[in-house]
Amino acid sequence: MSDGPDLDVKRCAKCAAWIPATATMCAYCNSTSPDEPLARPRGAAFSIRHGYSATTVLIAANLAYFLFSLFVQYRATPQGNPLQWALTGSGLHAGLEDAGAYRHEAVFVEHEWWRVLCATFLHAGGLHIAMNMFALKQLGGLAETLFGPAKFVTVYVISGICSCLAVSVWYAGARGLPPAEIPGLVGASGAIFGVAGLLITYLIRAGTERGRAIAMAIGKNIVLMLVVGLFVPFISQVGHVGGLLPGLAFGFLLRGEFGNRLNLRSQSAWFRVAFVCVAAVVVSLVAGAWFAFGHMGGR
Repeated sequence: MSDGPDLDVKRCAKCAAWIPATATMCAYCNSTSPDEPLARPRGAAFSIRHGYSATTVLIAANLAYFLFSLFVQYRATPQGNPLQWALTGSGLHAGLEDAGAYRHEAVFVEHEWWRVLCATFLHAGGLHIAMNMFALKQLGGLAETLFGPAKFVTVYVISGICSCLAVSVWYAGARGLPPAEIPGLVGASGAIFGVAGLLITYLIRAGTERGRAIAMAIGKNIVLMLVVGLFVPFISQVGHVGGLLPGLAFGFLLRGEFGNRLNLRSQSAWFRVAFVCVAAVVVSLVAGAWFAFGHMGGR
């Protein structure tokens, strides 16, 4: 996404649209100073210093909770193989279950509500988390640059929630399966699919050739992932689609808000929503860790 010296376009600092490099006014947001970034109001939760971004913080949180799940598994089965758990996820049952893997019965029967968000920070092995964090770094970095941390975090968290709940809606609601037959879910891919959906719809609507090309590239990768999921049984198609749909909806329904970065009142409202999302994540992870510590040694 960086502009090389041979390119004749630049990105408007106000609305992130691609405009001619010599333009002194943006045709999309009508800004007369497209080269001067707009200072966004930042609350304490998003006063990120020293180069850290919301994307980096999310990646760090995912890695930290993955390591915590390995610790939980070790406490449950100290005679096991930690390298095997870390690389392939094989045998990482207690680590995922006790740390907050999403299970329909646990959430809706046993009322373990924290699993809805904890599950998006758990991964079944090193390959799983490596692939997801690579995708989060690429898509999250782009989304955060275009929309700012508040909107990005909001879409990420809500898409992750919808990804988990989609499992219950589809298997328990639509198909009527008994709780014992409903598959569980872990991983950040649903939330990442939501960010991808947001980028696809926004970039298609941005009105620039380069933006549409990027949207098409992301869309092709999403379709490929969904096709691959048809042949790989442990990939949750329901979770992926459940995260993708709210991301697409955000891009369609809120395109005016995303394009308008001059409205300080709107920016402040988004930071408040994002703060609630972050608070929900923190409370859920703390509750999941508390639950896991309470069950250590009980197996």
